[in-house]
Amino acid sequence: MIHQNNMRNQQLRRQSETYVNGFIVESSLAATAYLERKKHNACEADRTVELKQEVKKLDPEMPGLKAKLKNEKPKLKKHSSFRSFLRSFFCLKT
Repeated sequence: MIHQNNMRNQQLRRQSETYVNGFIVESSLAATAYLERKKHNACEADRTVELKQEVKKLDPEMPGLKAKLKNEKPKLKKHSSFRSFLRSFFCLKT
């Protein structure tokens, strides 16, 4: 009986280690996906700043450019936080 209990305890320890290691791997993948998304967002923010600077330079030459830009902004897709979570967790592409 004691031998069986020791075997069960060893099996439980192995299983719990496997689950913990699996969780660590999954959480590190989610963290990596989050960092990649954050880097992508930073690149998009830089691109937006560059475009706004170009618009400021061109605005005196073409007065309707700001209005066109305002019309284009709503066309950009805004993602919900739940969608972003799923995308980062399952590494889905946009």
